[in-house]
Amino acid sequence: MDEVIFTGYLTEERFAEERPVEKERLDADKQYDQLKVKPLPRWTKYFLLVSAYIFLSIGFMLLIFIITGTFFHG
Repeated sequence: MDEVIFTGYLTEERFAEERPVEKERLDADKQYDQLKVKPLPRWTKYFLLVSAYIFLSIGFMLLIFIITGTFFHG
């Protein structure tokens, strides 16, 4: 599960891997350190991930209900 969707935070390693040109530009302009923020508390990350899996499960259940209702009870 991609936690960036739910937290809005991106690790330095992932930022460097996914956006190397932008990281180089920010390093050259000395702006990179200004953009750094403290990571979320561990409980917040776990809460968001558990919530995400719950919502994903609800979505799959609804999809199954829709498919079942469309093809088998119509």
